[in-house]
Amino acid sequence: MILKRIIFIIILIFIFQNKTFGIENKILFKINNKIITSVDIFNHINYLSIINPNIKKLDKNKIFEISKNSLITYRIKEIEIIKRFKKLELEDQFTEKLLINRFAKLGLNSINDIEKVLSNQNISINNIKKKLVIEYYWNNLIVKLYSDKVKIDKEKIKNNIEKSNEKKTNSFLLSEIVFEAESNSELENKLRKIKLSIKNDGFENTALIYSISNSANDGGKIGWVNESSINKNIKQKLLELKNDEYTDPIKIPSGFMILKLNELKEIKKEVNINDELNKLIFKSKNDQLNQYSNIYLKKIKKNIQIEKI
Repeated sequence: MILKRIIFIIILIFIFQNKTFGIENKILFKINNKIITSVDIFNHINYLSIINPNIKKLDKNKIFEISKNSLITYRIKEIEIIKRFKKLELEDQFTEKLLINRFAKLGLNSINDIEKVLSNQNISINNIKKKLVIEYYWNNLIVKLYSDKVKIDKEKIKNNIEKSNEKKTNSFLLSEIVFEAESNSELENKLRKIKLSIKNDGFENTALIYSISNSANDGGKIGWVNESSINKNIKQKLLELKNDEYTDPIKIPSGFMILKLNELKEIKKEVNINDELNKLIFKSKNDQLNQYSNIYLKKIKKNIQIEKI
């Protein structure tokens, strides 16, 4: 009952955030030696509402769960990298660059613009900077642990580019939901829940709820992807979709992936082979490292004690 009351208060403040309210700062969860408080949840909801306004369409319990799960993941990453790195420090100039990159999708391209938006939601810019620093060191850790496992066939990629003599190509505007399932029954059960959530809450909010990908906080948005960088089997699945339709689950190393086609367009193909090669190599490395990130997070989570207070 106490937790439900706190959830209600947090969401009430979130809904009426233009007014001044006080909130009692209670410890809700303990993750090893790290805590999550009611104020942490409230502030994170406000942050998520900036980068993905669709979250406001969800009911208060779902909003709470999304914020809670996101913060638990953040705390687990923080615990792990503190064990791995002596100092978690970056130069201010580099941190500001990370901040601008994070908010560029929202059309915020200066620190002043970002500070204004955060200030309107009573969010400390230093708190967001800390999150970005944690993500930066986490990504560096994943590169350190798994870079030797990343497999890139440069010649195959280059041959595919050279063989493609078409003057036009397809570009897909995609979103994703990445999730785990240990058995066929779990897959069926989770897929049923995901499909129901997509029907009731939309794909973006379902990504917030169920996706374990780094794109989850952005509603699963991947952006525009040229067909040359997509596996031919996945490309065929996408070509069979209409706008706003999504694929069946696709097996990937970290679990399963559902892709949504937001838009398809045909573009003129002016290929610089070296530029295209570098883009595709970068994307392939990034995709593989993201999958290893999910695998490693799942591995270390087994040794983390998550306690509800």
